[in-house]
This record gives sequence, structure tokens and C-alpha cells, in this order.
Amino acid sequence: METLLLPLRGRFKAFATVCVFIALKTGGDGGSICPIKVQIILQSVPTLTADDIAVFSGVLGSHVLRLFWDANQSFNDNNPDLDGANSQHILYASLLLPRQSEHSTPIKADQRPVKRQRRSQVISATIADPVLQITALISLFNTRLEMLFPEATCCESLLARLASENMPRQTLTHTDTMAKLSMDDIVVELQHQSFYCGQIIESASIVDPAVEAQYASLLEHSKVDSSIWAALRETRGIEQLYSHQAQAIDYIMQGHDIVVSTATASGKSVIYQLPILGLLLRDPQARILIIYPTKALAQDQLASLNELILQIPALRHVLVSTLDGDTPSALNSAQDRNQRTAIRQSASVILTNPDTLHVAMLPGVARWQTFWACLRMVVIDELHVYQGRLGQHLVQREITDYLSTSADLRSLRSQVMSYRGGYAPRERREIEAAMFSGRTRMVVATSALELGIDVGSLDAVIMVGIPITTANLWQQAGRAGRRSQTALALVIATSAPVDRHAVASAENSQAVFGHCFAPAEITTDLAISTAHLQCAAFERPINVEGVDSGFINEICDSSEELVRNVLTWDAATLRWICPMSCKPWPAAKVSIRSTRPTNEEDCWQVVTTSNSSSSQQSVGRRVLEEMEAARALFALYEGGIFLHRGQTYSIDLVDPDTRTALVTHANVSWHTAKRDHTDVVPALALASAQPWPHVQYIYGDVEIATTGIGYRRIDSRTRKVVETVDRASPRLSTKSRGVWIDIPADVARKLVQSDYSVETSIHGAQHALLAAICSVIGCAPTLLSTECIGQEMPHRRSKPLCLVVFELSPAANAEDGPLLRSVARSRDIVELALHCIATCTCDDGCTSCVHLPIGCRKQNQDIDRAGAQLILQWLTLDIL
Repeated sequence: METLLLPLRGRFKAFATVCVFIALKTGGDGGSICPIKVQIILQSVPTLTADDIAVFSGVLGSHVLRLFWDANQSFNDNNPDLDGANSQHILYASLLLPRQSEHSTPIKADQRPVKRQRRSQVISATIADPVLQITALISLFNTRLEMLFPEATCCESLLARLASENMPRQTLTHTDTMAKLSMDDIVVELQHQSFYCGQIIESASIVDPAVEAQYASLLEHSKVDSSIWAALRETRGIEQLYSHQAQAIDYIMQGHDIVVSTATASGKSVIYQLPILGLLLRDPQARILIIYPTKALAQDQLASLNELILQIPALRHVLVSTLDGDTPSALNSAQDRNQRTAIRQSASVILTNPDTLHVAMLPGVARWQTFWACLRMVVIDELHVYQGRLGQHLVQREITDYLSTSADLRSLRSQVMSYRGGYAPRERREIEAAMFSGRTRMVVATSALELGIDVGSLDAVIMVGIPITTANLWQQAGRAGRRSQTALALVIATSAPVDRHAVASAENSQAVFGHCFAPAEITTDLAISTAHLQCAAFERPINVEGVDSGFINEICDSSEELVRNVLTWDAATLRWICPMSCKPWPAAKVSIRSTRPTNEEDCWQVVTTSNSSSSQQSVGRRVLEEMEAARALFALYEGGIFLHRGQTYSIDLVDPDTRTALVTHANVSWHTAKRDHTDVVPALALASAQPWPHVQYIYGDVEIATTGIGYRRIDSRTRKVVETVDRASPRLSTKSRGVWIDIPADVARKLVQSDYSVETSIHGAQHALLAAICSVIGCAPTLLSTECIGQEMPHRRSKPLCLVVFELSPAANAEDGPLLRSVARSRDIVELALHCIATCTCDDGCTSCVHLPIGCRKQNQDIDRAGAQLILQWLTLDIL
């Protein structure tokens, strides 16, 4: 514990010293310090963060150290250390200095928990010596700290909880005139802006009125302890349960497994939190496992559950903790090892994700034996997300630049944040804390925030591009309008084929904002089942004839044949065990999430250096992001610009051997687009269809390689190319899955005879094929890509001619990818691609036929629309 708390004690000492001397400078001699701008404190002590001060407040109690936001600058006249007024919200700290007799004993800490502490006894004599004041503050802080962490259970998750709970939410003041407008007023205001011109499709506008709440009581056998009700009233203002909550909790109390499917912000968390609290009251040894699909969601729910537990006296000893990839690895240091051991041995509730459960918890069955033996409840949150893949990125720069150029909006720039999964763990925790506390006004995010995270009292959600499924749309829209407030959900349709189709069908508004959800289905794939059977046999030898028979029969009908084919017989134990081919750690060889690499070797790191040198000896390195190889192919190239949280970085060195890119901060007003030779080579056919007698539509493994030849500098505001730069960059390669159609040699000859370019014709046909796949299968265009051949590489490689489309981030198993699903619809796809070109009225190509709205690395140049049409015609009509 001392190892974990010593840095915290040191930071508080520096904080107390600065506050006391600022108080003396402004004429104070004890009692409450005139509120100090937190920014001044952070400037004086660079090692401090705002979250540190929030932790100090949680330890001392808000009556001793209070944090609050203010936009009126009402304290400037009293404190010369505070600089000039502006319109943005400012965070202040107000500290109560201890008063005590010169000969009295040190202040005694109240024995009640931190959140309920009473004010310590105040003695009239004032301490004039600043050293005595600082010493008294440090003594009080250490005493409170020992009360809060009496054992070696202090971990970063608990400190993060204190920071989140004690950072006040940013409240709106009278200066926020927009807060007075209704959502109807805001829509009217939008329509009167100078840039607006009939952009809102009236038939696709819908007002979804609030539904009157239906309440119900729990059945007699499901009665809940009064302390739990008191905690719900104190923290959430909950006096009674909704009918669906009561029904679900009753089923849980009866011992049933349940699935809850209700609208966003309908109180699903209470359905499992209330039984968890009741279970812990009845059985202090019980263990609970809660599985979330993302780390951010787990962090949000950690604070929510701890808030309830702190209000229940009998549960204040309970440790609730997250365990995921951001929890320091036990291989790093003794401190990290102690933290993970404390979680494993002492945590009553563990919040984790499928990856950590699969790779760390289940294989380590010996270390986790006590936890599994006492496990009484398993919660799987956001069940609908366990399909397909997660979202794509949306990088913040344009918004912050726009705010910076407007005098009225400049103060809001610091209140705009970006968020996505590639950020380093510490950055994600900082951003999440700012979102949860309300310190930010706008979040530019990927669908990493689509899930049930309570990101504060958001008023509006703007979705760029129409979400693929109804569930996705309502999950994203549901981030606003929580806590019974009116909200606005705005969908901005892009020029993508899927969006254009939805807009064209928007005469009935339900086409976009419908409530028609796909049925929930649970399927078992033999390849997945066998892989997990091998993982299970590694944890414990399997007895087919005994207690394990039921488990085996659930996987497949022919259990004996399955076991013999995938496991190894162990004569010593007379059991089936994990085969040697899967060892030493079978879980590491089974990827359960398509958005992460199967191993660290497939992952690239973007590292920032403290100087402009690209030398390997650069010091002061920090990992900005980690990314999959498929994204690194086109995002990392020497001389280019890398965007991270709205900041621009120059890419100095790309090293394929170590899969590292070194970058340095560069404040520029442009971004870059890579110029490269991209070669997609079919490697292994896995499935195929024959839509026409002479056409094979093949699905399988492909290898993608890019060789950088330079980049284009693009003005971030005008989107115009300002310079084309020649610069070689190392060849990068990765593997993926794709579909391809071989082009007969006769087709190429006829193109040449008709005076069409083979390369530019294939380029256009591939674009049309990609768009048709997205429309027929219903996937986002950002998930797929194709070869884009330009004039910079006029000759084709030696491989046979073909049309090819590949997945940018392949699914962990073949059945999860859109391209395999496209095989069964291959004829429809090719016919749609041809139809879009043949019926388009444009002259040289547009986004309705052969141009891609996003994703073409040649900016839709070097495309022959007529040649693309001929290729598809000759494929669909046997006229060769």
C-alpha cells in the first residue's frame, strides 16, 4: 500500500504548500481560502492534474476541500492571482485551513466514511505559521487516507473512482442563452442559418414523444433491503421501479436467467445492480462478474456501482474493480503484481471484457479458483454488440479550427474532445472523466461511445452517416435525452450508396427512425466451438462420459468424434486434454474480437518523441496510439501528417521491422494523403459461387502490400491539394480476406481494341462492385477497400487481371465478415453494379456509379466509366 500511496502523499504535500502560501499572499490567516483557480495551482505544480485535486477532495471530504465550476468570474476582484475574465467555465478549489491551539494534539479524523464525514472540531486559536498549517493539512490528509485504504487494496481504479465522483459537473449559467431554447426552437434556428438550404428532409423528420412511465412493485419474495432503497434514493432519486425493472428483478430473484431488451436510458443497469447489492448483503463471500464490450463502459459502470455501495454501511468493505488490458500487467513490477493479486483475491465484483476473460481469467484457473468457486452471478451488458465489428473513426481537428477562428466561440475550443479506442489507457481515462463530469461540451467520437455510457447530460447527438442497423441508430441517439430531458438526434446523410438509398426511401420517415429491430439469434459455429473446447481442456481435463458430457453435447451432436479430432487423450488422468499444437497458451491463439490483432506482432505503435530527430536514439518517447496493420498500411508513411486528438504530428520514421512509427508534434494547417502502389494478390480460395457459366465469384485470403511513393498536402479548410511531394516510404504488408472475379484475357483484348484503358476501366468497375456489395449486404463502405490504380503506376503487376474487393479489418472468424455473406448474393451484386453505371446520367462518373464518396486513394481520378461498364456487361452477358 505504501508503494501505491507515496506518490499521492507527495503530490498532496505540494498542493497544500501552494494553497497555504497563496492564502497568506492574499491576506488570509486561516479558515476558508478564497477560491483559487485550479489552473493557477496546476501551473505552480506541473506534476499535478485536476483529477489529483478531485482525489484530494474525496479523501478530505467536500467540507474541507470543495471543487466547483463558475462562469461569472465573481472571485477575480478578491484574488490578484486570477487573470482576466472570459466567458468560459472555470474550475475553482476552496480549502478549509485547520485551526487549532498551539499546544493541542493533532486534529482527529471523524470515524465515519469519507462521503459522510462531519466537520472536524474547530478550536478558536489560529495557526499563523504557514509551516504548521501545511503540517496540519498533511496530517489530516494522511489520517483520512489510512481510513479510506486500511489494507493494501488501493489501486488506480479506486483513485479513478474518487476523481470521477468528486469532480463537479459543469453547470450552465445565465450566459448560456441556448440552454433556454427548446429543441423545436433549435431546429428553427438551424433552418434560419445562412448556410442552410432545405437540407432537412421533412418527411424524414419525426418527433418521438415521451411515453408515460409504467411502475410496478416487486413480488413478496423479492423484497429489497431498506438500505438499498435508501442508496437508490440518495444517488439516483429513484423512489419506485419501472414495470420492466420489477418484472426482470423478480425473475432474477427466482433464480432464472434473463435477457433484457428495452430502449436506451430505460434503467437496465438497475436491473442487475439491485440484485447484486442484495446478494452481497446476504452472502459477503459471493463473487460477481460483469462483462462489458468496452473498457470505457466498464469505467462508467464502476463509478456508478461504487456510488451505490458507498451509501450502504454494510457494504462499505466491498471492493469493486475493473480488470482489463489497461490494468498494469503482473509482468511489469511488484507494484503491478500486487494490484492484480489484490483484485483477484479481494474484489467482490469484477468488471471486465470478453478479451480479458478469455485470455487472462479463464486460462489462469488455478489462480482464480477461489473466485470461480464463489461466483454467484454473471452479467453480460450490451449483448447486442457481440456481432460483426465495431465502428470506424471520425480523428476533431476541423471543429476545433472552426471554433478558434470565431471570437464568440473561441472559449469553447478547450471543451471539445475526441475519443476512440486507439488512445493510450491514461488518455482514455482522462477523457472519460471529463465526459462523465460534464467538463466538456462536445465529444467527437467513433462508435466506441455508442454503447450505454452515461456521458453526462447531452442535449443532442449528431450522426455523420446513417447507422447500418436500427439498433445502432437508436443506441447512438440514446446518448442524449437521458435523465428525462428533451433531446435532439440529427442524422447527416453522406453520399455513400447506402445513405443515398435510405434518403431516397425517406418518404416514410420510419425508413430511417424506425423501431423495427432484427430478431436476436444465437448461433454456434463448429470452428469456434472446437477452439473454445481446446481452451477449456487446457483449463481442466475433460471427461466425456461424466460431468462434462452436457457441455460437449451443447457444442455438437457427435461429441465423441469432435473430442477425438480436436483433443488429445491423456492416459495418466484418463481424460481428454489440450493438444500440444495449442500450447503453451491456447487462448492467445483464439481471437474473439475482430477489431484487435490476434497477437502483438500485428499491432503498430505510433510513438511521439521529444525532439525532431528521427534517430532511433531519440529520448522522451510516448506511445500515442496503437493500430492494426490494415490501417497502418495507409495511415503511416514518412513525411505524412498523423492526426491525434485534433493535433497534427509529422511522421518522421516508419520501421516495418519493429512496427513502429516515430512522430513529432507539428502545428500545420494541412493534412496529407498517401500516394502509393497498392497490390492486392489473391492467395487462397475458401468459397466461391458461379453467377454465370463463365464467371467465378471467389472468396478467400488475400495479401495487401503498399509501397509509398509520396503524399499530397491538402489544405484542411479548403480541401484543395496544395502540393504533391515525391518521397519513398517502406513497403508495408498485411493479410486480409477478399472477393475477386478473374477477368478473361479476351475482355482485356476487347478493351484495348475499343481504345479503352485496361487499368482505368478496372478501377471504375472495382468501385462499382464495392458500392454494390455495401448496398446488397448492408455494410459500411468504410469497412471495405479495393485497388486504386492511377497514372503513377501505369503498368499492372504480373498477376492475372481481376476485380478485387477486400476487408480493411478482417473478422476473427470467416462467418463474421460481409464479403463471405456476399458470395450467396454474387449475381445480385454484379447486376446492381452494372445497373448503377448503365442508368447513371453523368458524363465522366459520379458517386452514383463509379466514384467512391470516401476511400479512393486516387481521389476518383484515372477512372474510365464507359470501360467499367463494358467489363461488367461482358461478365454478365456471355457475348465473348
